[in-house]
Amino acid sequence: MKNKLFILFAVILCFSACQEIPPVIGVVDDETIITEDQEKNVLIEEYTGVQCVNCPEGAAVVSGLKAQYGKRVIPIAVHAGVFASPFSQSIQELQNSQTNAFMSFVGSPLFYPAAAIDRKLFDGQTTIITGKDNWPASVAQQLDEELMVEIYITVDYDASSRAADVSVDLVPLGSLNYDDLILSVVLLEDGITEPQVTPDGVDENYVQEHVLRDFFTPTSGESIDPLNLGGNVSKDYSLTVSDDFVADNCQIVAFLSRGGADKSVFQVNAKYLVE
Repeated sequence: MKNKLFILFAVILCFSACQEIPPVIGVVDDETIITEDQEKNVLIEEYTGVQCVNCPEGAAVVSGLKAQYGKRVIPIAVHAGVFASPFSQSIQELQNSQTNAFMSFVGSPLFYPAAAIDRKLFDGQTTIITGKDNWPASVAQQLDEELMVEIYITVDYDASSRAADVSVDLVPLGSLNYDDLILSVVLLEDGITEPQVTPDGVDENYVQEHVLRDFFTPTSGESIDPLNLGGNVSKDYSLTVSDDFVADNCQIVAFLSRGGADKSVFQVNAKYLVE
């Protein structure tokens, strides 16, 4: 009898192990959302400018990290500060009061190129904004961090009106019991051809990638109540995309972070405006 029970248990266990694992289903504001397992992604806030002669070297480092880690690395090129003023032949100005305010919230760089990696202060650093030599190791470290919240982005874009309606769902995997949580949702654009100074002179056909263009939330983010397991949150935003932007090249980036002295990013995700 014991042998028969053991065989029956083994069959059941084997059958269960071979079944396809369904997606996780959560409820946000009485609406059912279907989620998939996420990995910890890393935000790179790259501070740059068209008048920064060394910034193309920083952009190359970011490009290499994207090539190495794919979608798990999400960069934002923030054109702000003293090196971001346009040339007389520039078609568009990539910096504005919002990008400057966004940078100021994190902290103005002491040099360029510079970047914040998940807005975290790493060992041996005195500021969360550091030079390009530190970026690869910091990104690798953050990719191994425990994922505490999943972020899902839903986009509804009307090409005729250029209205973008975005929903961001936060699915906590544990307790984020902080009173300074902020959600930031921004619009980026790839493939912008603008003059850029380089060590070889001004490149009139330089292609700028993942450029910060506009904001769904305030530049310092929107305050979010503390999160706990099962306490999913959904936020809705709307924005009219400028006629100057190529909609097919735009993407929405959403990230959850702290907003006090500690500005660490818990998770970031991205989705293209048009898919």
